[in-house]
Amino acid sequence: MVLFLLPVAAVGVGAAGIALVVLRRRGSPPKLEDALKLSTLGLPRGMKQETSLDAKAREAMYHAFMTGSDFQWISTKPGETKYDEGTLYKISAYMITCVITFSEKYGYILVQRDPETGEFQGSIALIPPYKSWAFREAQFLLSVIPLGQPVPRELGCGDRFDKFVQIDKKHEELLKTKLKDQSSKSWHVQNLAVSPDHQGKGIGRKLLEAARRLCAANGGSLYLECHDENFPFYDKMGYERLERFPLSDEKDGPYYYNAMLLTGKA
Repeated sequence: MVLFLLPVAAVGVGAAGIALVVLRRRGSPPKLEDALKLSTLGLPRGMKQETSLDAKAREAMYHAFMTGSDFQWISTKPGETKYDEGTLYKISAYMITCVITFSEKYGYILVQRDPETGEFQGSIALIPPYKSWAFREAQFLLSVIPLGQPVPRELGCGDRFDKFVQIDKKHEELLKTKLKDQSSKSWHVQNLAVSPDHQGKGIGRKLLEAARRLCAANGGSLYLECHDENFPFYDKMGYERLERFPLSDEKDGPYYYNAMLLTGKA
């Protein structure tokens, strides 16, 4: 699937309040506790395993995605008026629900909540390495087919939506070339979301740092895709740009994405 990123600021993971939400279903990888001793990773208090994201968390994720330039690009036709707020919400809700559904069944979601109130502040969805890309795609389809026909196509922005989801094809291509040595240990950051009410507080950086520690402790690296506006953020965090590629060749200018990799020890 695809990655939806927000512009977020960053600090270390030492502040309290990150709750680890491991969303797991039949056929998913082992629980994180089975592969890692979380107590040895220096992660903050408040971490626990949950079974699903609540409605308020999902709502915050929908609105968070709507603030990104990638969503603005997907949901706007060249030279035409933007959709109304209700239509934009439906598009965002569908795309984020795809991410959540796949990550619930076959990956992990780390969630930061307020340690006192439990309020959702942000989340990061991680998909562990797959030995077979075809198997990964099959599991993704199994998780999202029940959601029905893609809403962006039904609402008239299918062309850009279809170009956007081709990001996955770039990931598959890189696994055979520049990521070949990492293919068996590269974890995919499927989604990073920070609630609009809590942006600018370093939550995104803390979630990424938590993900880095989890992956490094398991001998892995972090791979993600981001649009140009977010590139400086990841560049400062030590991510290497593997490739910058256009999602389209439209006359009003192509929209670029970046394939990024972070390696290193815990």
